[in-house]
Amino acid sequence: MGRKRKVSVFAAAVCGILLGIVELTIADDTGLNMKNIDFTGYGAYQDNDIVKGALGAWSLNHYWSHEVLLSVGFDARLSSNFSLCAAVEGDMWNPYPNAEAGPSAEAVEQQYSFWIREAEGTYWLGEKENPWFSVTAGYFPYKYDPEVRNLGEYLFRSYTYPGLIFNNFDFPAARVLGAKVSLQGAIAPDITVKNDLLVTEEDATWPFGDFSITDVADINFGKVIDFGAGVDFANYISVNSGITTPQASFNELLVDSAGIGVPAAPKITSYTDNTGQIHYDTTYNYYTFKAIKPMGRITLDPKPLLGDFGNLLSPEDLKVYGEFCVIGTQNQSYWYESLTQRTPRMAGIYLPTFKLLDMLNFECEYYPFPYSTSNSLLINPQPDNNQNNVVVPVPAWSSTEGVDGANPGYAIKDAAWRWSMYVKKTILPGVALTVQCARDRERLNVCGGYQNNPEVLVLPGEWAWSAKIAASL
Repeated sequence: MGRKRKVSVFAAAVCGILLGIVELTIADDTGLNMKNIDFTGYGAYQDNDIVKGALGAWSLNHYWSHEVLLSVGFDARLSSNFSLCAAVEGDMWNPYPNAEAGPSAEAVEQQYSFWIREAEGTYWLGEKENPWFSVTAGYFPYKYDPEVRNLGEYLFRSYTYPGLIFNNFDFPAARVLGAKVSLQGAIAPDITVKNDLLVTEEDATWPFGDFSITDVADINFGKVIDFGAGVDFANYISVNSGITTPQASFNELLVDSAGIGVPAAPKITSYTDNTGQIHYDTTYNYYTFKAIKPMGRITLDPKPLLGDFGNLLSPEDLKVYGEFCVIGTQNQSYWYESLTQRTPRMAGIYLPTFKLLDMLNFECEYYPFPYSTSNSLLINPQPDNNQNNVVVPVPAWSSTEGVDGANPGYAIKDAAWRWSMYVKKTILPGVALTVQCARDRERLNVCGGYQNNPEVLVLPGEWAWSAKIAASL
């Protein structure tokens, strides 16, 4: 799609939302007026600098890029306990070099993209801002850990088999397609509970269309201690079992590697009978995208215990929190034989600023997943021995950097640790400056707006910073 067409489509989408607002406002049969509609949106300008990083042989040291983002939408209250919310978002950006194809006309020109930011309806009982019961359906943002600024939120920001994790600057949440039923309330003085039950359909990655069932619970004691736990039955309702668990030679469970990092030997079991005869069972099993992902988290906030001194602090100051998630409890031979390797753990703290800043946050993460962080096999189907193109739930066979030369496809050295420093300051009402320095899981936007490359900040000393000024309604 050319630049002019992209701009035209985005403009048409914006105009469509605005026309919908006007139509809802003036329609006699809805009973709506401007008091029932809140306009939503923001505009932002962002600069990014990879101070030190690499994509294979392509050095990204002091690689500079920028983005201009715009979002418009509305939140229309259709009745006393039902609302409809919709918004679109657009991005103007310059692409990173395409290391595989080299610079092309598309790779070196300004790029435009747009997407649906959210489109959902919500029904609630109780107060709109704090309902005891609510149902949301559509396409909506979801965040279960309010303290996370960059790392964490693993249930919905990770792939299973392979267990890849994704971060987005200043958007520590996920957008999900489906429905959510929420219950919350007090069960005792100073003890509140909340539970979210979600049924979501995979819309962002393979296998598309599969349904997942997720339950996330939370209990808060006096606003001092907050426990959370959840479990995601990822891809458990398959719309095509042959895609969720591809039964192809290319996807057979393996026991070893056959050189150049390419797995080859299928899983073979054997037993010896009473006569000493060895029998081989060559029944093939296959790797699957289906997974169970349990999560646990905790937040500690000492401010309510500090009396008047706590009033001198910013709302987020002194909070300490952590999260872990097992990205797939089922072991699958060769690639996925260790729960420890499939369990990211993170911790964070809000350092005190005494209201000079909105927040000053530091996070770190340990995730010893030993294979390539590229998602290339998930977006580039490969031919199996029967020349069928399949997408398989295994890691990319080799990494472009930090590879153990004797064992291609194995560990990326010193890639287990990540860190992030996040600062935010409100300059004017509705206008804020955000700065982040991190060695997180940044991936590169290449031509067409998709991210199909390995992480670029994996080795010691590699890091990047981003700065954004944003105005919002």
